[in-house]
Amino acid sequence: RFFLIMSADSKKLNMEISTGEISPCLPDESNSSSAENSKKKPVFDKYLSRFSYTKRGKLSLLILAILCLVLFVVVVALAGAWPRWPRFIGNTCDKPSCLIASAQMLQSAELSSGVCQDPWIWACGGWEDNNIAKAIWSYKDELDYKETIRVRALISSLPAGLPGSSEWILTELYNSCAATDNIEAESDLPLKKIIRDLDGWQVLRNWSLMRWELRTALARIQSRYGARPYFDVSVRQGSCNSGQIFNNFQTVSETDLLVGCIVLNPPKLGLPHRDLYYKPSDHPITLAYKRLLRDVTTMLGATSTDASQFSDDVYYYERRLAETAASLGDIDGDTKYESVTLQQLQSAAPQLPVYDVITSMFPRAKIKLSTQILIPSLKYTRRLSELISTSDRGPINNYMMWTLTLKYLPYLSSAYRLAYRDFQQSLTIPGPFKSETNSQNSPLNYHRSYPTVAEPPAPRWYECAKVVRNWAGPILENQEMEVESVSGVDLDKSEPTRGKERARWIFAKMRDAVIDSVLKSLDVSGERQREAVRKLKTTTLQIGAPAETHVNTYRERFYKDFAVLRNAFFENALAATEQKRAIMENSLIAPSTGTQGSHDSAVAMLEFMVKIPLNVRFYEPQRVITLPLAMLQQPHFHIDHPLSLQVARLGVPICEALFMSVFNILADNDTDTFLQCFSRHIPIEAGRRGVALKSAAIHLAAVRSASSALTKIQSQTEYDSHTAENDSTYDINNNRITYYESQRKEFQHGLGDMNFKQLFTLAYAQTMCSKTTPEMDQLSPLVKGRLSDHDLFMLSWSRVKDLRKSVGCKLPDYDSCPSSL
Repeated sequence: RFFLIMSADSKKLNMEISTGEISPCLPDESNSSSAENSKKKPVFDKYLSRFSYTKRGKLSLLILAILCLVLFVVVVALAGAWPRWPRFIGNTCDKPSCLIASAQMLQSAELSSGVCQDPWIWACGGWEDNNIAKAIWSYKDELDYKETIRVRALISSLPAGLPGSSEWILTELYNSCAATDNIEAESDLPLKKIIRDLDGWQVLRNWSLMRWELRTALARIQSRYGARPYFDVSVRQGSCNSGQIFNNFQTVSETDLLVGCIVLNPPKLGLPHRDLYYKPSDHPITLAYKRLLRDVTTMLGATSTDASQFSDDVYYYERRLAETAASLGDIDGDTKYESVTLQQLQSAAPQLPVYDVITSMFPRAKIKLSTQILIPSLKYTRRLSELISTSDRGPINNYMMWTLTLKYLPYLSSAYRLAYRDFQQSLTIPGPFKSETNSQNSPLNYHRSYPTVAEPPAPRWYECAKVVRNWAGPILENQEMEVESVSGVDLDKSEPTRGKERARWIFAKMRDAVIDSVLKSLDVSGERQREAVRKLKTTTLQIGAPAETHVNTYRERFYKDFAVLRNAFFENALAATEQKRAIMENSLIAPSTGTQGSHDSAVAMLEFMVKIPLNVRFYEPQRVITLPLAMLQQPHFHIDHPLSLQVARLGVPICEALFMSVFNILADNDTDTFLQCFSRHIPIEAGRRGVALKSAAIHLAAVRSASSALTKIQSQTEYDSHTAENDSTYDINNNRITYYESQRKEFQHGLGDMNFKQLFTLAYAQTMCSKTTPEMDQLSPLVKGRLSDHDLFMLSWSRVKDLRKSVGCKLPDYDSCPSSL
């Protein structure tokens, strides 16, 4: 029994020890040993024991602590050395408009090529590959094409309007053009009816020599049908007494601006420029023009023998007119006109029926023999009168009827349009010109070679939208354009206002840059310098249609007689001609009230703006830079684009218009010397050389000023309170932010390695991207009065130092030409 009791007690004690339930009567040996060990262990081991770490983890934990300390030191050092605007914040071009612009630039460029060896391929290589099917195309043509698409979308979205309303005019003009079945059914009947009303055409053998009279026929053909056989009649804002004032750039009174002045200019002949009439008789352009003369008259009913003789007679008669106008030189916006009365002109050129034509064109203007007009030269009008007096009635009748027919060829049936299109394409086929060899140092000695192919005709909807833009441009500019963007981007409704504010801000900066350029010019005398600066400071910007033309009274007054008929394309062409004549006549009538006068001035400015679409131009009478609203549309311009793109695409054209406004002041004395020096580097023909060189010089000055303005803006980091208020923009929530804060979006995806100067160089170069033939390169100075885009860019690349410096290219050793610009 004793042993059984002891065995049970032993089991119970073992169970208590195994479960940790030690009897309080027994001494706690573990606690006493732990206390002794803690006194002997260091602090580190003490905490290791507390957190149940073994001795194996000591080294790992020590290494981890050292790494954390090093990482903390690195973070502190980076925070101290980090720039104010980190790169990942700057590269925030993530809005749709900005991404579209970035993709557009990357697709157009070929950045892998050597920029210094071939800057054209570097900037436009991808663009050329994407447009390989087109023989003649350019970046500006793309903008024009997209604007035409936008116009078509606008017309299709217009509500039904009453006859005579803006909606009616736009819609019916487009629909009548698109109704090709009606046009083919009418064929040439409307034109033949006009020929009969004008007493016939000799080549068609329905002309009466006894009844036909020059003065009556010329007055009717110019006033009623808009043809310009011997002289072109236009009206510009401002009285004729201010003609010298315009040329001397002095202040013009408001009274002078409320009335118009009649201006006479040489007529537009069948060939694009009068120098082309000096080509040999077997020249491709000469043969193509004679073929057009022969084919059109044959389709109208002339015999083949009469048509062949007619083509020779009219061609050589136009050549005599070209020789008569050769003494005038190049007619452009800066030509100095002579102010004469109609009585003086009639005495000097008795055979030139100017008085009869003007009184027939503007019957309500109360034209008298004492009325003053502007002419380019009294000597030219005298020679023109002698040419008419020495010509028989037959050749005069043939020539006058041909000018009428040529004007309305695009509005006849497809056979006539095809003949006219073939002639237009003959101007660009290989062979018209022989390339002139110039100095080997010329930057323009490289010409691209493209195969010239006969491109298919443009779609009918495109031609009709262009017709609406040409005939009703002021109405389009006035119309609310709330059409969804072609790219499919849903635009914020506040963007038009923000875009206009940014455009005005860019204009102010570009104007300051041009003024700085004038003040720093050592070749400009003090008087001319002050006059140029005074004019630049008073120049303002007009975006889109003037506010005065938005009211209904404007439309009622200026478009009440625009009788647009349904499905009557040829009659609508006559109505558009009559409408342009009516607007010129209204400009000659003195306004009865100040409000009416402001409307007339605004209408004249709007007509000037839409005459050459998608161009920034200087309107002299009111000293205004006109900026079409279409140039503030995507993808060309957007408020979210980096400033470098905005300056390259909008700032450079604005600088060009500003320099154009003061060109005659700055280059008054050294123009001839400068152009002679400058022409050594430009291989163009003699025709219009002066106009082309002047536009090139202005373009170079504009690129320099825009580049310097961009550099100045980027280097400006502090703004005073006044500047910060004026130089502000808006964020996406329409909150006002300062300009410096907005530049956190300077970099673009895919182009992040470029600084603002390189981005400006690339953006400017891509605005000059174009495809053309070498023949068209040499024809461009004659037809457009300027170098081709390729030659103009290569000239800028060789002479604007900022472009080459931005990409690290060496400057060439060219002799400098003295110029005030």
